[in-house]
Amino acid sequence: MAKWNVYLTKGEYEPWWFFEEWETSIQADFSFSEKEQALAKYQELAGELLRNYPNHQTKKD
Repeated sequence: MAKWNVYLTKGEYEPWWFFEEWETSIQADFSFSEKEQALAKYQELAGELLRNYPNHQTKKD
């Protein structure tokens, strides 16, 4: 069975997974058995961040 995780991290750098001990920046960890549930949680958290921080920059997929 697949496991899907959504991590809420705090940092000033990207890509965070390239750095050693990136796990120390995790503020919340959400685990799901279904991809759709994980995606919904990601979208919920992203929406909250966009509302709280309207000035942002994103990259293409």
